[in-house]
Amino acid sequence: MKQFMQTTKNEKGVSLLEMLFAISLILVMAASFHQLLSSFYENYEVQEAIAETQQQGRVTADLFWHEIRNTGFDPTGRLFDPDRANLTKPRKVGCVQDTYPVEPIFEAAPTIFHFLADLNQNGEVDGEEAGDRQADPKEHVRYEWVGDADPRKIGSDPDACGEERTSYTLYRDTGGGMQAVSSHITAFALEYYDEDGVQIAPGAVLTPEERARIRRVVLKLTARTGDPLENGYGERKLRTDIWLRNM
Repeated sequence: MKQFMQTTKNEKGVSLLEMLFAISLILVMAASFHQLLSSFYENYEVQEAIAETQQQGRVTADLFWHEIRNTGFDPTGRLFDPDRANLTKPRKVGCVQDTYPVEPIFEAAPTIFHFLADLNQNGEVDGEEAGDRQADPKEHVRYEWVGDADPRKIGSDPDACGEERTSYTLYRDTGGGMQAVSSHITAFALEYYDEDGVQIAPGAVLTPEERARIRRVVLKLTARTGDPLENGYGERKLRTDIWLRNM
């Protein structure tokens, strides 16, 4: 018993210095882990935002591709017959609201594409046939992208007709007015090519004769994250080639 008591008395406990060192080590490790975890989550959020931006750009390009490839669709052969007085409903063409003789492409410019297609295959415009009004299948479609030409204004910019719109936004109009279909599109450009692959009037508003030669449309766009990231906005560029199969 005496030997056991003596052994117990000789055992040393943890000194204050050792305890402080251990606590400091634990704090350093916890801080490093927290920093690593924060960096992981920040990187995850950045990658998620960029992925969403890329997806938004793809959805915009897919919507545009899916619709305009039907330009000039006329299965009955009656819609664009020059011997028929086939007029559109009152629509805005070149900023003028009126009825117009039908043509496959009404407007073609670097940021505007305006076309017609007989989607319900009745040989009439906008789903309306003489004596038989049908549901409008959105046959007369106009796309316009609004950029940011005036840096003095924040968040808005005039469209081609001078009306204020949201900057960096792609609009679509099927007769009921311009509706935003995609935002945070910081660059949008359309190029037009003929059947020989020659670009038609680069950067210009095409004439009726030039519009009739269009066989392929190239869309180039840049989608941007809605909010700035740690090192600025994230962007993704996309290019889509669209063959007008009915032209």
